[in-house]
Amino acid sequence: MKLNLSVCAAAALALVLLQTGVGCDNDDPPITAAFGGSGVTAAANVVRLTGQASSDTVVVGVAIGGPTTSGDLYSFAFDVTVGDPSAVQYVEDSATIGSALTLGAGQTGEALASQSGRVVTVGVTKLGGGAGNGVGAGESGIVYLTFRVLKATTTTIGIAASATALDSNGAAVPSVQFDSTPATIAGF
Repeated sequence: MKLNLSVCAAAALALVLLQTGVGCDNDDPPITAAFGGSGVTAAANVVRLTGQASSDTVVVGVAIGGPTTSGDLYSFAFDVTVGDPSAVQYVEDSATIGSALTLGAGQTGEALASQSGRVVTVGVTKLGGGAGNGVGAGESGIVYLTFRVLKATTTTIGIAASATALDSNGAAVPSVQFDSTPATIAGF
């Protein structure tokens, strides 16, 4: 029996396409993410949200402008509120500490975040005692949080009013102000 080479090649290609799902109508189209800032520009002592979209995710940076009035920043505690948690979701274990908290001798740093409903609770701190630090001129990241876009829509994301910066004694640093205007994350 003699096989036609083009028929065999077409059958092999069809088998590969079926196994990988390519060409099936039941696949959802890919989502593309976008970030829109709150409109507040970087300024000394102001914490704001920045963002960088890639594919279906947005890395949201929580950044502080310098030079800061306080030279004893030791930790930050705040909630990030998501307008529609069915539209975007925090990616667990994606919190990464930025460079705003400069680690001294014997110090380590930690960034933790967890989402429950609309609220992502965030804590960023130095560990190991010692002094806090100030932030020099420019803007420095406090923490970076990754959000996955789940559907094609736009939602708000913002820093809750209860946000606070703390010094090495655990006291609030009143000169640090948090941007209360929400940013947006969109999926297309």
